[in-house]
Amino acid sequence: MLDAAAPALLAGMAVGRPGCWLTGCCAGRVTVSRWSLWSSDRRVAASRYPVQLFEAAACGTLAIGAEFLFLGVRHSGANFVVGLAAYALVRQVLFPLRSDPHTRWGRTAVAAGALAAIAVAIWVMML
Repeated sequence: MLDAAAPALLAGMAVGRPGCWLTGCCAGRVTVSRWSLWSSDRRVAASRYPVQLFEAAACGTLAIGAEFLFLGVRHSGANFVVGLAAYALVRQVLFPLRSDPHTRWGRTAVAAGALAAIAVAIWVMML
C-alpha cells in the first residue's frame, strides 16, 4: 500500500508547492542570480530564489521515478522509503536557499541518506 502511495504523495507536493510560491510562504533568499524570480515573502517583494518551484520540480521528478519503481519491481515498502528519503534529501539541499532556513545540513540529511541506502539495499535483495 505504501509503495502505491509514494508517487501520489510526491505528485501532490509537486502540485502544491507552486501555491506556496504564489502566496509567499517558504520564500527564497533575495538574490541577483539568473535563477531568481520576482516574488514576495509576504512583506517585501524582491528578486528571490524560487525555492518552492525548485522543490516542485524535484517532487515531480521523484514522483515519476517512484512510479517507475512501483511498476517495475516487487512491492516491499522499499519504494516508499526511497521516495520519501530522496524527498528529505532534496529539502535539505534547498534549505540554504530559503530566506529563513529552519535547519542546517546535518542530522536530518544523514538520517535520510542512511534510510535511503538501507531501502536501496533491501530493494536490491528483493530482485
